[in-house]
Amino acid sequence: MSRDTRPSDHVVELVTARSGGACEGRTGCPNLAAEIHHRTGRQMGGSREAWINEPSNLMHLCCDCHRWVTLHPTDGRRLGWLVRRGVEKPIEVSLYRRGGLVLLDDSGGWEPTDRAPVTVHHSTCECGVKSPPQHLVDFLDHWEDEHVRDCPRVVPSRWDDVLEVWEYPRFPEFERTEEPEQVAADRWRPTVHSTALPRAAGTWHTHWRNP
Repeated sequence: MSRDTRPSDHVVELVTARSGGACEGRTGCPNLAAEIHHRTGRQMGGSREAWINEPSNLMHLCCDCHRWVTLHPTDGRRLGWLVRRGVEKPIEVSLYRRGGLVLLDDSGGWEPTDRAPVTVHHSTCECGVKSPPQHLVDFLDHWEDEHVRDCPRVVPSRWDDVLEVWEYPRFPEFERTEEPEQVAADRWRPTVHSTALPRAAGTWHTHWRNP
């Protein structure tokens, strides 16, 4: 007999009370909430971690918003609607809920916060050039390697006539910083709402704009 990996009736009641029956997703969504979304997924066969089915890991979404976050995992993480397993707990990660930045708790409540769900990293060369924001620190290594090829602060190796040796080349120093990534939460919204159009079998009429 298979395990029931769904949230308990009590937890569903807490999440439903929090949403008031309205979608907790995008800014100004006119839909009623219809589905429970796990910010950190249950994985195949479910998960034995108790917090998976706690209110802080659950969002009450309409079908449109739930499908969108499933199809756009990268943007979903930027909004805090998805949380990487093993990196952070959902209760510690903020999310954009109806356009506002909030932290969810396990009592079915929420509180506003100014802490963005995603941190971006920068590298600044001593020549003054700053890297584009990167979500992974490892990407800065590649940017720095590419930058030193044309950096004016690089001093190439040269022959010392006095000591009769080759001098080592000099490469610039880099300073790395990180900051919260601010996201316009209403940037991801449908241009045409699916309920306004007849839906044919196997088609999806919601068109999301991501400028």
